[in-house]
Amino acid sequence: MACGQVEEDTGTGTVLRPVSDPNRTPSEPPSTPSASGPDAIRVETLLKKIAAQSHFEERYDLQEKLAAGGMGEVFRAFDHVLRREVAIKMMRPGMDGSHSDVAVRSQFLKEARIGGRLLHPNVLSVFDLGVNRQGQTYYTMRLVDGASLQHCLEALERGAVTRLISYPLKKLVEVFVRACQGVDYAHVNGVLHLDLKPHNILVSGFNEVFVIDWGLAKVDQEDDIDGLIDLYRTSVNDDLTASNTMAFGRVVGTPAYMAPEQAQGRVADFSTATDVFGLGGILYFILYGRAPNAGHKHYEILHETVTPKTKGKLRSGILPRGQRIRREIVEVVQSLEAICLKCLALDLRERYATAEELIVDLNEWLTVHAVRAGLNE
Repeated sequence: MACGQVEEDTGTGTVLRPVSDPNRTPSEPPSTPSASGPDAIRVETLLKKIAAQSHFEERYDLQEKLAAGGMGEVFRAFDHVLRREVAIKMMRPGMDGSHSDVAVRSQFLKEARIGGRLLHPNVLSVFDLGVNRQGQTYYTMRLVDGASLQHCLEALERGAVTRLISYPLKKLVEVFVRACQGVDYAHVNGVLHLDLKPHNILVSGFNEVFVIDWGLAKVDQEDDIDGLIDLYRTSVNDDLTASNTMAFGRVVGTPAYMAPEQAQGRVADFSTATDVFGLGGILYFILYGRAPNAGHKHYEILHETVTPKTKGKLRSGILPRGQRIRREIVEVVQSLEAICLKCLALDLRERYATAEELIVDLNEWLTVHAVRAGLNE
């Protein structure tokens, strides 16, 4: 993958607290301005003033397009003021004021706000939000030399050489833990991602890991619950494919990695355990090379979302060569599989309640089981 490639809609970040912060109070996230009402009006007024005084065209030199999604397009750009390369996400042109466009704009602004709010080394930094003279809303973010976890693993399985990620299993789990830390930080700050999958984990060439694409996130004290219920109610009856992410008023999330409560549109049940299911799906992909909810057709995917998850066939090459038959290796892999399947429990009460609980078990696996079995070789 080309240097500096940003594969999809991105999130935010830099470090504020360790994972095991004793003062952690997830039940009391910082207050956030409402997405509607007087605050929204003030934001729109300010953006109009910014557009009238915009120097976007003079400051940024747009170069190649890096990605395109439901809400906008991402470009590599050069910032002439700070003399650095950045990634710029531009809202799609052609807004006509329809209900769909209002929803897209609201989601775009929320994504940018989350990017500016979550300051953590495992969430991608958003620098600025603005409007150009043509009225297009944009935000700028760090340009990362990297590729998604999904692309890295697929390349490894094909035998391709990559400097972004490597076997054996212990190294892959270390990457996964850093993604979990970014999600845990978001949870402490009242944000649920709701679209966690290998494609939304970005791995850089400098041993960095970022959770990206916060376009579907739910923010405490900000989101209209009734609106979310209506959105999911219209979504669950539409045609699904395993890779759908979002088209407003239709599919919300990625069915292949959705928790049952999300696939069924039970918005009142959304919690940190819903994201834990998504994290379990990523670990499932690391271990077995497939999503937990397999299928290509609507009925197949819906059936899988309510089907208990079982172990699969381990991805080829995931263990050091010649060690598959060692008893210690079998036992240590089984313990990791148990962690994975606990994340993927259909009943959210049987999952890890928080990403922090998952991180604790993963760190124990890394420091005790994996080292004893020689998986760090």
